[in-house]
Amino acid sequence: MPLLARLRVGTKLMLLALLPVCVLLGFTTLTAVSDGRAANDLQNFQAATRLSFATAGLADRLAAERTAAVLLRLQPAAQASAGLATAQDNVNRALRQAEKHAAAWNGTVDVAGRLGAASRQLGALRLQTAARSLPLPQISSSYAVIVNDLINTVGELIAGQPTPTWRSCGRSRRPSANAWMWP
Repeated sequence: MPLLARLRVGTKLMLLALLPVCVLLGFTTLTAVSDGRAANDLQNFQAATRLSFATAGLADRLAAERTAAVLLRLQPAAQASAGLATAQDNVNRALRQAEKHAAAWNGTVDVAGRLGAASRQLGALRLQTAARSLPLPQISSSYAVIVNDLINTVGELIAGQPTPTWRSCGRSRRPSANAWMWP
């Protein structure tokens, strides 16, 4: 005799009511796990974005320092010297900010290592520039190498941008105006 035939009517009705609830609970669990993974991915992307902004800001301030160093070499004056000192202070602050963000970063791009290399290169370049041991074009090109390395780092961080499936996890769940159209 089959199992369902031996059960009482009340038990059968309870099974009939619980089956859809259990299926719904299973789908809800799968959706929650999927949304948790998407939220984690978006959190990683947000951290990469913050780090890329800090690194890009460092590259921008480093370009300003390059201009100030070249201007000081062209026109050695107190005003140019003060401009270089201010630019160097701005670079140092931006570097500390970027290093702070990089310390919390655990992605695939070794930003902390690249910032450390840029810091060492910058220290050597500042010493050579202060000692006037580099010709003017080489000062500019040496700064450009460091700036380009930082910009490449930003590019690698941005390369991990969200895919189209991540967009569905955004804050707005409204359908778009042409969602009914064929692709």
